[in-house]
Order: sequence, then structure tokens, then C-alpha cells
Amino acid sequence: MKRFNITNLFHPKNVNTRKNSSITANSNLILIKPKIELNDNFRFSSPYHKNNKEINDNLKKNESKKISSSQLMKYSIQHIHTNPNPQTSSIINNKNIHSNIIESSNNNQDLLLFLQSINLVKYYKNFISNGFDDIKLIINQTKTDLGITENNLKEAGIFSSGDRAKIIIKVQELAGNFSYQIPKEVYYTCDNFDNIEKDKNISKLNNWLKEINVETLLSNFISNGYHSLELLLIQLESKEPLSVEKLKNDLGIDIIGFRQRIYNKLKDDRRKLIGRLKKNLIITEQRNNDICHDCHIF
Repeated sequence: MKRFNITNLFHPKNVNTRKNSSITANSNLILIKPKIELNDNFRFSSPYHKNNKEINDNLKKNESKKISSSQLMKYSIQHIHTNPNPQTSSIINNKNIHSNIIESSNNNQDLLLFLQSINLVKYYKNFISNGFDDIKLIINQTKTDLGITENNLKEAGIFSSGDRAKIIIKVQELAGNFSYQIPKEVYYTCDNFDNIEKDKNISKLNNWLKEINVETLLSNFISNGYHSLELLLIQLESKEPLSVEKLKNDLGIDIIGFRQRIYNKLKDDRRKLIGRLKKNLIITEQRNNDICHDCHIF
């Protein structure tokens, strides 16, 4: 019995796709809606569902039949967080989301995988419709002075400051612009706002704000895509760094004393974090060298 990841479910060897697949387009949810037949018995494995057994049991009953695209999408849609920032209301309707159904061509698979790696698939259409469809080119341009900018992303309809920061940091990481490994928490996105007190990354950010007595501003950060302290710290190292002005204009923090307090604390903690990351890199390299030396002896 074969086991498939969701990204392999649409591989030509695993499905029969008709050329006249139904395609419509609206806003921020990316769905692939081919008409398919299951070829062989297989198990469904998706990182977006905790209970794969129920899915496999349902599919097993229909493994010799055609399944509708609506059934398939029920199993394969990734939950996408919608930004409560009012600026995004024209893009996202929280009460009634009309999904984008976009066929992902081979030319755009790299872009799709890139956005999946930072939990921002919802911006796939923004990239495609604004000519940012070649992620390899974007990465190569970042090695020069021609890289993608925050203003480019704003013009492409990406209004969340935190989401723009994640995109730029990831592009820079892939371009080799950092001399240390970027923590995975930088790209974290909270998808359950009903119980955020149990979210370790947001709790860490909230505790950090408490240290400087501005915990009442937590919603300013969350609503603008900042779901981890690490994102704020690493953004200071990016080519589009966080600034006192951005704290006011993008996050809506109007009190100058609060802005200055936050920014100064970030600068202090950034040095500690970067020092730790560089030290960890040195330790990792030493371990790798020791392993290679042992292999050479044997």
C-alpha cells in the first residue's frame, strides 16, 4: 500500500487529470481543483490534518470510484489565517471567503513551495498576478541591489507588515545573506486565535512585552502578522529592518515613548540572539568536521 504526501497527491503518476479542469479565481485561498480518479489503493497523508485515519477510512470506501473535487478539497485545504487588520478587508472576507481555484503549473511549483515553507500560501495569487511568478529570479536578484522590496509587496496587495517581513527574510535566507541559521519561529503563523494563551510563541512575545510594561500592545503585533519574538529580532537584521517609524505607521503604536521602549529592547535582545545563533553554527560546524575526520580515519 502506497503512502502519499499532499504535495504528491497531484503527481501525474498518482492521478488522472483532465485538461479541462475547472478553474475560477477570486482572492486569497489557493485550491487546486482537478477532476481525478484514484489509480490504486493508497493512504492519505497530510500535514494539515491530525486525524488521517478517518480520512483514509473514508477514501478506502471510495477507492474504486471517482471522487468529486469538493470531497478532495475538504481533505486537502490548508487552514489559512485571515489578518484582522482592517486594511485587508478588501482582500479577505472572514464571514464568507470565496476561494481562489488556481491551477498550479510546473513553472509556478517553486513559488508555491516557497510560500508553503513560510505558511503564506494565501499570497500565491498576489505574486502571480503581479509578475512575481519566478521565485528563483527573485532570490538571485536579492544577491544584488535589485531584490524585492517592502514597497513591491505592498503594491502587490500584501498589507501585513509581519507577512512582508517573513517573505523578505526567507528570500534573503535562500540567497545566502545571513551568516547563521534562521530560527524556524521566524516563519511561525498562529492559526488558532481562540486559545492564544496556550500558544508558546505568542505567550513568549506577550511575556517579552510585559518586561517593558507594554503588554496592552500585543494585539497590534498579532493583527499585523507578528506571531513570534524571533521575527521582530531577525527583521532588524534584514535589508528592510524594523524601525521606530514602522512601529507607528505599520503597527499603529502612536505613543512615542512606547515605540522607543520597544525598539531599544529589540536592539539589545537582537545582539544576544545573533550571538547565540552564531555560536550554535560554530558548534554544528565543529561537530560536522569531527564526523568527517572520523570517517576519513576509517
